[in-house]
Amino acid sequence: MIFVNVRELKAKASEYLLAAEQGENVIILSRGKPRATLLPLRGDDLEDFILAHNPKFRRLIEKAAADYQEKGEGTDLDQMIRETRVELENKNRKARRQKP
Repeated sequence: MIFVNVRELKAKASEYLLAAEQGENVIILSRGKPRATLLPLRGDDLEDFILAHNPKFRRLIEKAAADYQEKGEGTDLDQMIRETRVELENKNRKARRQKP
């Protein structure tokens, strides 16, 4: 684990990105307090990362868990993933169309 302040990160961004690519977790500090992280991310991990950090998907998971606890009914995880993937693809298409 590497700790780096913002000024040093700006000066040596490539070095810290390389460290993250090699498996290091880089903690970014601002005024001595942790503010963000650089984590290693490989191509196969991208979809998992996006789903894990997508607020809508997390709400769907939480709702499914609550429904299961309350009613004993489950939600189809594959369906939730497909819906979230379609939503992300649509957002990406829209963003690409809006670029000048």
